[in-house]
Amino acid sequence: MSAEEKDTKVEEDPVEESRMSLGAHLDELRSRLLRAAIGLGLAFVGCWIFHQQIAEIVLEPLERTVSWLNEDLVELYEVRLAEDSSLSRDEYFREVEGGWALVDPIPLQPRADAASSGIFFYLKICFYFAFFLAGPIVLWELWQFIAAGLYPSEKRIIHRVFPFSALLFFAGVSSGTS
Repeated sequence: MSAEEKDTKVEEDPVEESRMSLGAHLDELRSRLLRAAIGLGLAFVGCWIFHQQIAEIVLEPLERTVSWLNEDLVELYEVRLAEDSSLSRDEYFREVEGGWALVDPIPLQPRADAASSGIFFYLKICFYFAFFLAGPIVLWELWQFIAAGLYPSEKRIIHRVFPFSALLFFAGVSSGTS
């Protein structure tokens, strides 16, 4: 192959105009990661402002399930008391304001193994919510970095597949929360 043929092939390569040195790639990657981290950090700060409300959303299924379990325990103990007259009602229930309550109900609060468990719980849920909120920014920055090195045919494939991937992602997220 002659030098002219090589020059012609290089000119025909649509990715040639976006070719960079290793240092330029690293600079581009650093700037993309920095923008993604700033987006994630801003989303985290926003989530931290509303950490109490987010915790209520996260803990609501636990509270609902624990109340169901406590109701089932009441039913179970009532059946036991009805079947065996030698058992005392005081073993399972205590009188509270004219009614009966479980002596040892399942607690509504999550278990904390250490003094720092509470703050780490809030930090984790805020980080997860922030990552969910900033996910599009992170994906966009990642895509912009990768897309520069792809041929048009490769970009077309990704453009066809991405909507289905996003749809499946959101379907999975929504089915996990219901």
